[in-house]
Amino acid sequence: MSNFSLRYYQENAVNVFTEGGCNNGIIVLPTGTGKSLVISAIAHYFSDKKILVLQPSKEILVQNYEKYQTYSDDASIFSASLNTKEIGRVTFATIGSVVKLQHNILKQFSIIIIDECHLVNKDGQYSDLIRIIQPNKLIGLTATPYRNNTTGIGMRYEMLTRKRDSIFQTIAYKYEIQDCIKNGFWSPIKYHTPVEYNAGKIQLKGSDYNDVAIAEHNFEIKLHEVIQQTIESSDRKHFLVFLSTITECEYTAKLLQGVGISCREVHSKMPKKERDGILTGFQDGTIKVVLNVGVCTTGFDFPALDCLILGRPTLSLSLYYQMLGRAVRTHPKKSHCDIYDLCGNVKHFGRIETLKFVGDNYKALGLTSEKQILIPPTKTYLNKIGYIGYNNIADTVLKHGKYEGMTVNEVYKQNPSYIDFCIENQTSFTGLFQRFLQEREMAANALMKQI
Repeated sequence: MSNFSLRYYQENAVNVFTEGGCNNGIIVLPTGTGKSLVISAIAHYFSDKKILVLQPSKEILVQNYEKYQTYSDDASIFSASLNTKEIGRVTFATIGSVVKLQHNILKQFSIIIIDECHLVNKDGQYSDLIRIIQPNKLIGLTATPYRNNTTGIGMRYEMLTRKRDSIFQTIAYKYEIQDCIKNGFWSPIKYHTPVEYNAGKIQLKGSDYNDVAIAEHNFEIKLHEVIQQTIESSDRKHFLVFLSTITECEYTAKLLQGVGISCREVHSKMPKKERDGILTGFQDGTIKVVLNVGVCTTGFDFPALDCLILGRPTLSLSLYYQMLGRAVRTHPKKSHCDIYDLCGNVKHFGRIETLKFVGDNYKALGLTSEKQILIPPTKTYLNKIGYIGYNNIADTVLKHGKYEGMTVNEVYKQNPSYIDFCIENQTSFTGLFQRFLQEREMAANALMKQI
């Protein structure tokens, strides 16, 4: 490992799979903390193995490949979108291209590394490829190792490793955001919430808000004019604005250009070459504002970025995290980053610095393994479902389900295994029952102190 200059947490993450011998797991690293370097270090360590590195886009592929190239020249790219299809000792590939290879070629790989591994599920190209190769080591990297739980719990999230049919077996290593900030690896963030935003009437599509409905609401409340006012009154140099539709981007661009602010929009329907040119102009300062729809949430690294404007609400913690993650990188000319949240996301989720994986006291949470990590619900959600603090959960009456009309305590006395079943399978009572068990544990501990 002498060729690599690793931060302590990167070295710890690598060691889990090298010296530690873990064969299947996820490395959780906050946005901007050097996943590409960890990938390079692992691939370099196993110098006698053929390794397949998968990433969801060619932009992320290029970043990972170029980082590895600074340490070794035994890598290749296999991606139709980059017009290169070569197999090397370490092959950086996009999933859509490499999955089409013949099985005998794929089986040459003994290690698979997957960047942005939260995109992997039991059905799909990733899992098909893993079943074909059956690697000796399966390594995932992500900042967000969870998915929205859409079974009714709302602010509860499902870890990728908790399902019985999970592709990944465990969270092998995690580096907390709090430690990242304490160690100075993230830029300080200043939050601004200049307007109240009511998303209650916006229609849902699946587990998040409908983009068209968001746009209609935003036009109704003249949110785009607020974006213009925010930019005009700020002294920041680079503004990245998140919106839901192309129509919103085009309208906002006209507003900004009308007052002499250099601005362009980027979206997936735009030719890649044109999009890249705009982002280059944004980074060199030619363009002050970029309005984007789903383009700059992942794979866009611009350390000097000093202002984000959230012009869209979301119920997805992953999307919220990815949006804010564009601004957290440090830069010599950047003292902090301003986050202007115009749509209530910070109020809904809390500040990104407060996000923490919990589970050390896993028995108190009703879990059966310390490898199962949860994300606690926010105060907004607890208030929404009627909690005042964390008291009297035992007397809470269930409003639906098998034991409708009974209190939590009555259910526990009649059938304790039902609570375990709900927690294990992430049904709609999960958060309620976990807090109930935690309170029982706290009460027991308090009683022991009195004895």
